[in-house]
Amino acid sequence: MKVARFTFNPFYENCYVLWQAEGGDAYVVDPGMMNDQEQNALVAFLDEKKLSVSAILLTHMHIDHVAGARWLAQKYSAEIMTHVAEEPLGLQLVHQAERFHLQVDTRPVTITRYLRQDDELLLADEPLRVLETPGHSPGSLSFHAPQSRFVLT
Repeated sequence: MKVARFTFNPFYENCYVLWQAEGGDAYVVDPGMMNDQEQNALVAFLDEKKLSVSAILLTHMHIDHVAGARWLAQKYSAEIMTHVAEEPLGLQLVHQAERFHLQVDTRPVTITRYLRQDDELLLADEPLRVLETPGHSPGSLSFHAPQSRFVLT
């Protein structure tokens, strides 16, 4: 599995693109883009690699990790996936933005698929295993790619 990392927003949040081959599907993990420049940087990369985003995976739903999730999901008709315990955070984005004086889209992010411990997502032919890692938030998740030997936390 190939991995590209982007660092977005004033919090220097890491966003990852996972893919197997150019011209295929991709997962985007924690799309925290908060402005047009950040959105354009991610889309330029996806276009260059001819990738289609099939899923948006959220480690948790703090605003710095989800600010671009709704926009990206609409652009690529992609699912948004995270743990059910994160849903309250997704409904409170306006409060999170106010706390940090952020001027971003704060409409609630709709989770289209709930993930839990040991769920397995396939990207092309490689599994990505879901790990529940609560602590930073109630439903924090990590994503383990055993064949490629990495974990996104």
